[in-house]
Amino acid sequence: MKFLLTLGVLFCFAFVSAQDLIPYRSGKQWGYADRSGRIIIAPQYEAASLFEEGVAIVSKEGRMALINASNEPVIPFAQQMLGTIYKGTCLKIIPSGSKGIYGAVSLKNETLVPCIYDFAGRQGDFFMVTKGYLNGVYSLDGKMLLDTVYTYIHYTDGFFRVSKDPRQNVQGLISREGKLVTPMEYMVFDRFSGGRAKARKGDLFGYIDSSGKEVIPPMYDLAWTFSEGHAVVESKKNGVWAYGMIDRNGKPTIPVSFQKLNDLHGGVALGRKNNGWGLVTANGKTIIGFEYDTAVRGYETAIACKRSGKWSLFNRDGKRKTGFEYDSVAVIENDERSVRDFGLKRFAYDPGYLLLFKNGRQGLCNSEGKVVVPPVYDDIYPFNNGVALVKKEGKWAMISSGGKLITAFKYDQFIPYQAGANSWKNHGVITYLLNGKAGLINRKGEELTEAKYERTQPDDSGYTAVVINRKYGLLDPQGKEIIPVKYDRIRAGTTRDAGVDAFIVNGLILVQKAGKYGYVLENGTELFQ
Repeated sequence: MKFLLTLGVLFCFAFVSAQDLIPYRSGKQWGYADRSGRIIIAPQYEAASLFEEGVAIVSKEGRMALINASNEPVIPFAQQMLGTIYKGTCLKIIPSGSKGIYGAVSLKNETLVPCIYDFAGRQGDFFMVTKGYLNGVYSLDGKMLLDTVYTYIHYTDGFFRVSKDPRQNVQGLISREGKLVTPMEYMVFDRFSGGRAKARKGDLFGYIDSSGKEVIPPMYDLAWTFSEGHAVVESKKNGVWAYGMIDRNGKPTIPVSFQKLNDLHGGVALGRKNNGWGLVTANGKTIIGFEYDTAVRGYETAIACKRSGKWSLFNRDGKRKTGFEYDSVAVIENDERSVRDFGLKRFAYDPGYLLLFKNGRQGLCNSEGKVVVPPVYDDIYPFNNGVALVKKEGKWAMISSGGKLITAFKYDQFIPYQAGANSWKNHGVITYLLNGKAGLINRKGEELTEAKYERTQPDDSGYTAVVINRKYGLLDPQGKEIIPVKYDRIRAGTTRDAGVDAFIVNGLILVQKAGKYGYVLENGTELFQ
């Protein structure tokens, strides 16, 4: 099998370099130039990555190598695939059959993981390897920590969760040094929270501490993750589930007698008892009586209780703040606007708000149950750094946390969340649509650009790619054009230090023109012919 590294694969590795040498394309061949455009290594390769840790991946005649800044092979040209340079290591694949065999080498071409595996990949500071259906682990310095005898391995919270059972029904914990921490007799491990992780043995749940010691023996039919030093536990008797709460030492603080009990948030939890919902502290003190049809709350939010089809708002002290006048409420949390029966809009928000519905209109209340935006709008994107987006009579506007209009109701749409990037949350810039075209506007309501683009795409660092007549350009966080709209495509990469998707990485922008890729500097200088 002939292994060829495509430019697309190479550029996956390219966007993490901090070196001065930049791939320079002349026709179909690649070399390297400095940031002034002066050619340092003459174009001679079919493909070339950016330099990382003093080396770069290049290919010639279907063979790949690792070179240094003097154009000397560190890993000689061979029928191999190289990539993912990290902390002095490099993954290596040797062609074999239809798939190839995997391993890893140092940047001095020393074998770290022998090329004998069906797969090898890096997870954090480890190499995960697979042979057949069995898995193992190597350290980055080439030490085998776990032999390939496990059907399941997952690293989290400083431990490897492993199983030798083909169905993964029995698991154990192994330290990052390869030492067995718990016996291979548990069926489920949860994440650690507050120094405790739930663990299932047989049909019952208990808890272990961070040393692997069983601190709360398995005695519950179900158990929850610890929150604020307490965990909800469940027992089933005669087909009926009952809920209670325990502290870190396993001492019951709320007896297992509730019909339903939620996690603690701010020292209180919603619960259901005697067929009614109310609010209770971690020690079982009733704050809101158990007399309501249902109740909801989010983290740091007010509480909403429903009676006879209508909702009222309460603060965390149990004081009712409104009448039973709302048709529905929605909890806004986890960077999502969760509207239960009304669909889902992903959005980053200021915590503490509940979305209110009344007579087909929407509003917001704060964490104390005070209505800060009356339900008079057709649609709302909740507050983000003190600015909310509201819709009325088919048009959108911005309002402040005090409800004052920042812009007029003139925009056809706002797009605060695009393809994973959230420039609105992190940089205060949002795309607006007006008469079928797109532009950028900031939180002050200042239009940074006119509505002239067919499409926009922000990255995570505040820059925005824009499109006119299928050609791409790039704007800075203030809406200034730094790359003219003339390229077939602009590609984002991932920065190693910050781990964010960005169009500019180490001062370089990867563009496509006439079917070929090349680099452009922030000042517009093209490093290709």
